[in-house]
Amino acid sequence: MNPIAFPVYGENEIIAFLTRRSGLLGGVCISGGEPLLQEDIIDFAALIKSAGFKIKLDTNGTCPHVLSALVKRDLLDYVAVDIKAPWEKYNRLAGVEVDYEAVKGTVALLRESGMDHEFRTTFVPGLLDKMDLIVIARELSGCYRYVIQNFNTNASLLDPNLSCTDVPARGDMEETAHFCRAYVNVVELRGF
Repeated sequence: MNPIAFPVYGENEIIAFLTRRSGLLGGVCISGGEPLLQEDIIDFAALIKSAGFKIKLDTNGTCPHVLSALVKRDLLDYVAVDIKAPWEKYNRLAGVEVDYEAVKGTVALLRESGMDHEFRTTFVPGLLDKMDLIVIARELSGCYRYVIQNFNTNASLLDPNLSCTDVPARGDMEETAHFCRAYVNVVELRGF
């Protein structure tokens, strides 16, 4: 499979693009593979912020030291962190070895920051079960928002066997969300 080649834009081009849309756009979402691995992410976020835009960051949580620097400089308005699995299953579900202690550091940082944030898990039946979601919620205890997302079986998948996965009914997931609320104040379901 050939990767799709996307054009590369410089910071000045990005800021010019955003400035032309000032009044239409209120914010920018920084996402990517893992955007906190970019060595100039703090300067780039500062540039966007100085142009008057709010910033949402999507991260996998493995770079808490960079996230901490962004938070301390008040460069972020919202942070969304993907939580793949309970800690003991993390490496298996991620498919690579993950420093989940770093992810735990991100959880603690956001829990204590007062910043608006969410943690989210994509529920893939067969890889996760409903009890896993409750365990994750317990690991996020004290955090404000936990989002359980439905797995998209229609997407192009690396593992074609996952396209045969049965999507649980919303009512079944509501019961799981109810148990998760014992640990996290707001539990939302998306796509069910």
